[in-house]
Amino acid sequence: MTQLSTSNPLLTIDKISQQALSVISTLHEGGYSAYLVGGGVRDMLLGLLPKDFDIATNATPDEVKSLFKNCRLVGRRFRLAHILFGREIIEVATFRGHHDDDSHSSHHAPVDYREHSGHTKDGMVVRDNVYGDIEEDADRRDFTINGLYFEPFSHTLIDYANGQEDINKKLIRVIGSPLQRFQEDPVRMLRAVRFAAKLNFDIEQKAHDLIQDNGHLLQKISPARLFDESLKLLQGGYGVKCYEQLQKYQLFTQLFPSVQKLLDKSHPQLEGFILQALENTDKRIGIGKTVNPAFIISVLLWYPMQAIKSKLIKKSHGGEFESLLSASQEVLKQQQNYTSIPKRLGFMIKDIWLMQPRLEKPTKKAASAVLEHKRFRAAYDFLELRIKLGETQYQKIFDWWTKIQELPADQQQQLIDQLPTRNSKARKKTKTRRTSRKLEK
Repeated sequence: MTQLSTSNPLLTIDKISQQALSVISTLHEGGYSAYLVGGGVRDMLLGLLPKDFDIATNATPDEVKSLFKNCRLVGRRFRLAHILFGREIIEVATFRGHHDDDSHSSHHAPVDYREHSGHTKDGMVVRDNVYGDIEEDADRRDFTINGLYFEPFSHTLIDYANGQEDINKKLIRVIGSPLQRFQEDPVRMLRAVRFAAKLNFDIEQKAHDLIQDNGHLLQKISPARLFDESLKLLQGGYGVKCYEQLQKYQLFTQLFPSVQKLLDKSHPQLEGFILQALENTDKRIGIGKTVNPAFIISVLLWYPMQAIKSKLIKKSHGGEFESLLSASQEVLKQQQNYTSIPKRLGFMIKDIWLMQPRLEKPTKKAASAVLEHKRFRAAYDFLELRIKLGETQYQKIFDWWTKIQELPADQQQQLIDQLPTRNSKARKKTKTRRTSRKLEK
């Protein structure tokens, strides 16, 4: 164990959220130990402004809840306490212990380990609510760079795993056996590549080799959890680097197999589409703008959806719009098996896709409704991205949509009045299209 004074200028209390300091102070007053742990400490040592303020303590979740009225307990697999301060959430975790009868610390009463811990036959942890002391907790953490504990009031840094040394080396090293750690929780492989991309660190060789060979372990993780991890990878402000790391370690195919299938067939336009969208997302996050997760997913699945649409048109000789609607539903349904997309985002994704033909060929009757649609801006940005990647046949109409947004209402109507009406063939499909639009909403 290493203990260092915060004479290190990078470890300063003023970088820590006041809410996190308040939580630590309240735990101390309740007779418990408490530390800032993980990414917040790591980022301070890297000279970065920390965004996450996770706390580790020897208080159990129920004991934490008894101290805070603004606390809720979450999770079954890992029981955690969330202390709510408006939109800010401070996550408090009890020190984890080893999963055997001799490992519990003296602070906690003996427990039935069959109820509080559990593994699958191949070693994956499915329940981890066995509590221990701080040293055991350090042993249970994923990477050395995340195994640092900082007590801000006594100005003490505790480092059991030589995490500071690995930070200096810019190395991501697993605590304990990399194979065992990845078997316990395969999501650690995704976390490793995310940290490598975010911090520009290397992954230790042994872990590097294991990640390349064990991506299939992610198939045991729930699609809902993989969706959350996907957003962290693609919308954390370093999406391009994360995508490159996912491809390097052959993990992208575990998250978006239909996309990887097309990439494997040498689809440069698709890869360019993805990279451009991720670059735009990184830039928006870099200047403090928000991003909608529906947009990046709509980009990822656009070409797989188009492939399904083409097959439907050939098979049934159906209309373009109806095939687009059916293909949209089908590709999202398939993706649910890998990353479970929430329904609200699924509706947004379909809106972006279904508005593309309405943007490509606006009509006098529909243009106003398209312009006022709540997904118009996302669909407009999506069309712009398509044009940048080669669909230049839509540049003229895109310019028209750009111009009309800048005009007052009366002049907008003048432009709309110059548009064509629908042809007779389209009128015959009015009823079908109205039904489709109801589905969009």
